[in-house]
Amino acid sequence: MMFFKKIFPLCVCLTFGLLKAQSTIYVNYAASGTNNGGSWSNAFTSLQDALSLASNGDEIWVAKGTYVPSLDTMGIARIRAEFSTFRLKQGVHIYGGFLGNETQKSQRNWIKNETILSGEMGDPLNDSDNVAHVVSLYGDFTTYAKLDGFVLEKGFGRQASPFPFGNDTYWKNGCLIHCSGGAKAIFQNLILRVSTIGFSLIYLEGDRSSTSAGLNDYYLVNLKVEKGMTVYPYGWVINCETANMKMINSLIYTHLPGALNSAISSNYQNGGSYWELYNNTLVGDTAWRNMERALVLQNVDSAKHFNNLCTGKVTYPSSHMGRNNQYFHSSPFNWDTVNVSAYGYASMPYDVYDTLDFRPRPETYGRDRGDTIWLPIDVLDLDEDGDTTERIDFDIDMNPRVSGSQVDIGAYEYFEGFVDTNAQEICVGDSLFWQGSWRRGDTVFDVSFSKGSLGDSVLRLQLQHDSINLSISPSPWGDYFTSNEADSGSTYQWIDCFFKDTIPGATSRTFHPSQNGQYQVIITNSLGCVDTSECVNLPNIGLSESKQEFKAYPNPTENEVEIWAPGLVQNKPFPFTLYSTGGQLIQKGAIQAPHNLKLNLSHLERGLYLLYIEGAEPIRIILQ
Repeated sequence: MMFFKKIFPLCVCLTFGLLKAQSTIYVNYAASGTNNGGSWSNAFTSLQDALSLASNGDEIWVAKGTYVPSLDTMGIARIRAEFSTFRLKQGVHIYGGFLGNETQKSQRNWIKNETILSGEMGDPLNDSDNVAHVVSLYGDFTTYAKLDGFVLEKGFGRQASPFPFGNDTYWKNGCLIHCSGGAKAIFQNLILRVSTIGFSLIYLEGDRSSTSAGLNDYYLVNLKVEKGMTVYPYGWVINCETANMKMINSLIYTHLPGALNSAISSNYQNGGSYWELYNNTLVGDTAWRNMERALVLQNVDSAKHFNNLCTGKVTYPSSHMGRNNQYFHSSPFNWDTVNVSAYGYASMPYDVYDTLDFRPRPETYGRDRGDTIWLPIDVLDLDEDGDTTERIDFDIDMNPRVSGSQVDIGAYEYFEGFVDTNAQEICVGDSLFWQGSWRRGDTVFDVSFSKGSLGDSVLRLQLQHDSINLSISPSPWGDYFTSNEADSGSTYQWIDCFFKDTIPGATSRTFHPSQNGQYQVIITNSLGCVDTSECVNLPNIGLSESKQEFKAYPNPTENEVEIWAPGLVQNKPFPFTLYSTGGQLIQKGAIQAPHNLKLNLSHLERGLYLLYIEGAEPIRIILQ
């Protein structure tokens, strides 16, 4: 036993010394190997052990499961439960969402593989014994700590220090995340849920001087605050005091049963906070609804807002502020717009307080209403693709940004996950019954079914008017016409524009008139759509010949009409045809010039008849 006591520290030191050379430390609560953190099979079962080992530049990969802190901020075993916290380290990046067998970070799924950092201590039915800060940062950092892909829950904020000594602000603020002392951190892909807020869920205190280098003390990226919080008489989701904060693609939903609350606030009277908010959805909603606040901007030195969707009041706009492409709902307020434009005050775009679905719908205000130029530059390579000059091109669900003509306003980018397109052609003026409604017009109709982060399933009807080509081309010599409607299923009927009557037998695509005049064509296509062309002029028939003139007398007539040719210039037979206006052939023959022709019409019904004589103008005969 004495021998074991002497060599055990040496074994531990050798093991830890080997691990120091590694850049990745593994954590899996279910691991059963040597538990030295060197691989998934030998992973630590405690995140606290991995944090104790890690140093600047290391990564910690954490498999799904629930992890509870066991040390206080000094790294000492807890004396009381509320002292426990996961204290992040400078330059150490911690990633959750692993199944426990991945070889690359891109293989993880933090939505499916929930990795929970919990403040639950003692009696699970009594929240008051839970930790005061689930995650904490302290110290003057020069490189960023990072927490990415976790669920944070069950912190308990206290209204005052539980001891005669101690700072009340410390115990009230940041029951899930508490940062102070000039720390620098990136919080990305986090879900915040079920906690008791003493003053705030997230407390940020930092060194404002970092903005001179273009970086911020704290980056909050792709955060979601779920329903289910409780709060003392007042509280905020984020309390940012004397800190530089940049928040991107986050849903901050305030549903707190308190008279004073907001999504984000700064309550430090001496100022010193700088905010930049890009493409966030901020929702202030309380039990009384008339007290909701999306933002409390008291004592903020500068607040810049780009492409945000806010519902709730914005109070105390007493600082230097800019806004671009904002959507605000609730009471009017004053802004110092600093030479920028805004969409401003409008009606509520949704009412989904029970479902917590704030994704844009096809018909909502924010879709394609942002401005893509205000997407922030990814200077910290948040998507880890190696490019720090590109604009951030993902939304809160890691779906691509700018799926339409412009970026959407708010945390979510609308996109279509599955689309079933049905193309239909209808005649002009007709309607089609589709998905419970009559649809008409040359347009596109969508019926969408939300599938959350997978995008919408869309049934799409592309309704098009079946177009008929009504143009007519004359021959090179101008002696016949051709319709340009080439559908093999189409039929044609040519019309004499002067008489407004059909021309018997003229039912081909190409039409050879027997005389000069104006003509048009009625086309019926294979769908049964019918349309009529404009009248076109044909002046070139028989220009080299003198046209023979014929007359009919009497006209109108009651039974017989005589046809003759005054001033006959040609001594030859002239073929003729007599048609009813319905296109029925009544009689055909020839007029043997210079003799007259008598036509007996007594057997016909009263009406209008058309006499076509070759080489002459048509004659309209009225039978009374």
